[in-house]
Amino acid sequence: MTEIRMKDKLFLAVVVPVAALALYWYGWRESAAKRESALKSRLSALVAEEDFPVEKARASRALASARAELAAEKGIPMPQTKVKGNPAASVSERETAFLGVLAEFDVAVLSSGAPDSLGASGGDAVRGGDEALAASGACQRPVLRAYVLEGKYPAVVKALEAVAEREMAVVPETAAMRESGRGKWTLEVWL
Repeated sequence: MTEIRMKDKLFLAVVVPVAALALYWYGWRESAAKRESALKSRLSALVAEEDFPVEKARASRALASARAELAAEKGIPMPQTKVKGNPAASVSERETAFLGVLAEFDVAVLSSGAPDSLGASGGDAVRGGDEALAASGACQRPVLRAYVLEGKYPAVVKALEAVAEREMAVVPETAAMRESGRGKWTLEVWL
């Protein structure tokens, strides 16, 4: 038979109760504490039994108000778009119509292309015309085009005003007079 030493007795007297206590603390007590805190938070969210009819009536009024507000919003007609355009029209058709307006007001187009190819602002400007055109439904995929124009200031202004009056699917992004002046302009538009 194996003799039980004092060291073994001490180990059994100290380590076994500490292990049992740790098992209780981290095993059963921890999960029970979590369940208790979850139940307490759920209970704090509930309404007292005597206050239930009042709270239910308040919630019903809020729901009715929200439904009435939704019905009123649905009853408001959609705003009229300020742009008339054919969503099926190609970029070249929209560009031809825009260039026709410029020609009506004696504004000559010296060159056209992508903004980077003409030394225009390109990606530096704040963009938004493409989103406005797409949201209006006037064109599916707006394209940013840059033009170098030659014309007097009043003619360029009148041409842009005519674009606005005709409600064309064109959003001017930037208009700047070239450094040399003498009636030369750089115009970026979304078509």
